[in-house]
Amino acid sequence: METYSDKIKDNSEKLLDNYLAPEQQSEIGEKLNHLSTEMGTVIKSIITRTEELGKYFNNLESKLLEDNSISEIISCYKTYLDTLSIHELCILINILICIFILTCLISILFAFYGNYLIDKLSLEKK
Repeated sequence: METYSDKIKDNSEKLLDNYLAPEQQSEIGEKLNHLSTEMGTVIKSIITRTEELGKYFNNLESKLLEDNSISEIISCYKTYLDTLSIHELCILINILICIFILTCLISILFAFYGNYLIDKLSLEKK
């Protein structure tokens, strides 16, 4: 299978053969070979560096998730939920839904009471 670098070399050799004198061809050919080897070493160093960075970020992510107290609480809660039966899960969901509805009702009541106080004390006019 032909790679891109092989295609580039073939195309550059065709161009050299068609348009340049033999002395110039050898000189430019040497420069192209030198540049291609330099590019190969640069690409290899880039690949190794990106692999090192990938390993570093994977380790950082795992440490970030493992050492976090919130993630520990979540994992403990998950293990607790795994131990519950279906009936107990339904009761827990029912309690959480009731708490959610109560907080919504309380926020609506505060909004109406605040509007009542604004009208009663005529705060918009002051």
